[in-house]
Amino acid sequence: GPVAVAGAQEAAKAKVVTPGAAPVGRSREAIRAAVDKAATSALGQLVKELTDEADWMVRRGDHETALDLLGQVVADASDTAFSAEALSLALAIALASRKDASREDTLAWFERWAAERGGKRDRIQARLLALQQRYRDGGFVAARDGLRGFVAKHPDSELAPRARLLLALATWRAGEREKAIALLGGLGAQ
Repeated sequence: GPVAVAGAQEAAKAKVVTPGAAPVGRSREAIRAAVDKAATSALGQLVKELTDEADWMVRRGDHETALDLLGQVVADASDTAFSAEALSLALAIALASRKDASREDTLAWFERWAAERGGKRDRIQARLLALQQRYRDGGFVAARDGLRGFVAKHPDSELAPRARLLLALATWRAGEREKAIALLGGLGAQ
């Protein structure tokens, strides 16, 4: 009734902010956060469309176009979670499509491909992905040796913990059990 309407009108009046009364610092932060969220959301949607199109191209057998699309993601969204996902997909496509090249040549090609398109984090991730693939392929000694260099070169990278774990696993699979156990023990201390 009329009492509810009057109460709602009073509540609406109480929420009116007078000019200059808003805490400027916090509103700027809120606006920046909203803009960042909107930009990330828009970028995420665009990346999803490009990766979906790349997937469709792979299904059609057009690996080159799929790699071009993923390369655009790596270049335009370098050093982000989006480029990280695109790199993982690109490696799988490269391994499936480069039948005329050896596995090692394909991994070297992939690292160059990522370096030409991505940022520093993308190059580091591409290197780790290639080393991880060597491990998956059963090249435990090559993976171990490469991972030792990776960990030494990128000790503070956000990818270093994953590399250290993979190094311990590759060391174990290469037959160096005591060294692998020591490496695993050191993971908890870091």
